[in-house]
Amino acid sequence: MSNADYEILRRVVEAVRERCIEEATRAFEEGGMSGLCVEGRWDLAMDRLRSLDLESMVRAALLEKPPSA
Repeated sequence: MSNADYEILRRVVEAVRERCIEEATRAFEEGGMSGLCVEGRWDLAMDRLRSLDLESMVRAALLEKPPSA
């Protein structure tokens, strides 16, 4: 794998990870506002992660322009 390929892969992975964290956090907070207990909030966050369209997230990350060096 070339350095350029590795950098693209790293950017994609980081973008997907960041989006997953954002979605899980948002779901956990929404569950709290809805009055769910901690276990319910956790279940809601995990359900949100399971329902994410990872393919779309990867495609979006690949189309994103890399930051200027």
